[in-house]
Amino acid sequence: MQEAKENILRETYIDNNYYTVDLEDCDGYLFVHVDVHKWSPNVLKMMKCDWENLKYDAYMNGYDHIFTYTQNMKYSRLIDDSIQKAGEMYNPVHGTFDVGYWTLEDYYGN
Repeated sequence: MQEAKENILRETYIDNNYYTVDLEDCDGYLFVHVDVHKWSPNVLKMMKCDWENLKYDAYMNGYDHIFTYTQNMKYSRLIDDSIQKAGEMYNPVHGTFDVGYWTLEDYYGN
């Protein structure tokens, strides 16, 4: 039996003094990873603005959804409360994560 191989491409979309946003394409599914370095209400406003640009760029590059996994979905909802829970995943080192997604056609589709 042949082992399944995933095609994973990861790149940094935003890297500033306040947060880093990495995008990961895993077999055609786009995942977003956010690491906040300094938190404040102004940083949240910046993140929301960048999020709008990211959604548009993702949609224009052929993605229908953006996925994320998090141990606390409320942080993802701060950025965009339209996130939907897709399920859970378990990592033996870090524990259980919620898997969520945003549907881009809700913003840009017909």
